[in-house]
Amino acid sequence: MALDWSQLKLAQAIGVDVTTVSRIERNKAGVTVERAAELAAALDINLANLLGEGESQTIADGMTDPRAISSARSIARFKARREELGLSQTAVAARGGLGRDYISRLENETSDTKLYLTTLEKLASGLGVPIGELL
Repeated sequence: MALDWSQLKLAQAIGVDVTTVSRIERNKAGVTVERAAELAAALDINLANLLGEGESQTIADGMTDPRAISSARSIARFKARREELGLSQTAVAARGGLGRDYISRLENETSDTKLYLTTLEKLASGLGVPIGELL
């Protein structure tokens, strides 16, 4: 579905300036889980589809509702899934290309931590699961 939107219209729809949209499109700006959810909602598409996982991807409950998606929720889902799989922080870190100390800080920090999609991809890779399982 083509919306034929300008960068300005998309920026207004998600409450940012046009420069931010331009930087996102050129892969020059980090995108948080929350911002990705806002973009998907504004474009009226499933977040899994926006992330290239396709509509048929098994996704977490609430993933299509941008209000239900947050960095804190994704971090909590990551920790729960890691423990469910019986994987250590060290094993996940090595598989995902992150430091074990970083994973420990993520799992133990406050709810105001912002998780970027690039980090979420590495966490999912470390677990061997699609990103959608962590959203």
